[in-house]
Amino acid sequence: MNKLDLSNTDDRIFGQMLARQAEQAGDTAFLISDDERISFREAQRLTNALAGGLQGLGVASGDRVALYISNRPEMVLLALAVNKLGAIWTPINTDYKGEWLLDTLNRARCKLLVTDETLQSRVADIQQTLEIEQLVLIADSGLNQLAGEVSRYGV
Repeated sequence: MNKLDLSNTDDRIFGQMLARQAEQAGDTAFLISDDERISFREAQRLTNALAGGLQGLGVASGDRVALYISNRPEMVLLALAVNKLGAIWTPINTDYKGEWLLDTLNRARCKLLVTDETLQSRVADIQQTLEIEQLVLIADSGLNQLAGEVSRYGV
């Protein structure tokens, strides 16, 4: 059960809400997929690690981060991590490819693009004309390894 009082609009910040839920209901499920169950406490730990890694890559408040990621828990966790930095996450439709993908990404004016192995070849096809400073590839290695890699190397 949600124990947060969100009547004060200043308390409606995703990072703060997740931190409070981690304190109050740490072992309660936050994200459930076919393969994984992530508690509020684990989501807090993972998003903090991801935010630290993104910050290490130079992502700061006001920057845009494109998320071109398959339907997986990392999408939600990365969006929250970007929010924790005060940056703006830009979801990119995973059906896009070729010129449509290139145009969408270039118009979004993102500093960083995060994608996964499933979509890597589509990004590789347009990479020569892509106007994004950095590209980050998420391996299909699981969340704990991802958070460790991000905190050490920056995704």
